[in-house]
Amino acid sequence: MNLNSFWWRPASEIFEHFGAVGENRRIFIDNGGSVLFVAHVDTVLPPRIKRVTKNRIFATGLDDRLGCDIAFSLSRELGADLLLTDLEEQGRSTAQFHDLKDYNWIVEFDRAGKDVVTYELDSPGFRDALLEYWNIGIGSFSDIAFMNTDACCFNLGIGYQGAHSEWSYVDLSVMKRQIAKFRRFWNKYKDIKFVQTYQDYDDYWIDYDEEYHDNICTFCGWKIGKYNPVWEAVLCEDCAIGIP
Repeated sequence: MNLNSFWWRPASEIFEHFGAVGENRRIFIDNGGSVLFVAHVDTVLPPRIKRVTKNRIFATGLDDRLGCDIAFSLSRELGADLLLTDLEEQGRSTAQFHDLKDYNWIVEFDRAGKDVVTYELDSPGFRDALLEYWNIGIGSFSDIAFMNTDACCFNLGIGYQGAHSEWSYVDLSVMKRQIAKFRRFWNKYKDIKFVQTYQDYDDYWIDYDEEYHDNICTFCGWKIGKYNPVWEAVLCEDCAIGIP
């Protein structure tokens, strides 16, 4: 991770640099890839490095700009296409306006911690492939949930914590392990096409309850929720909205 990275500039400067203007602005770099990498440029708090320790970087806006940095660097290294969007934090990602190619699968770099989520944009085979490398968690939405595609999608945990807060930080050791796992996933599955299929998730939730127990939501204090190890808190469905 480069602390002097271009991706820590104001969003307007980044979009202007790539000539992306207008209310539906987005940046697309076509590398001729069969896989699409996604992140979003907009942040809740202005991006600013605050403190650096041996294994952590504390910064506002890091929960979003870290994904831009990783997605951009890996897309150049691996030859994947890249889509960077706007307005995800307002729940109206400009990913919805992008005319997608026919991809084998799509990955977003916008998840806290070290698991992955699919928002049910998956198939049994794709979930099995993901489970070779990661646990599959619970999330509300990110850019991939706005896309018009039948390709399977997932959002990858990239090691940050404290989304949208003054104390957000990235654990560099977790980030490096997640990127290393992703490279192994890429090498094995980059040429395999995964198509979304409808699934009945009743069995999935029964299995999931073994790891995420019912309890009272840490945030609202009165609704029943499930323990999330990434946030180290119990989250009800309502309070989980907005957590990527």
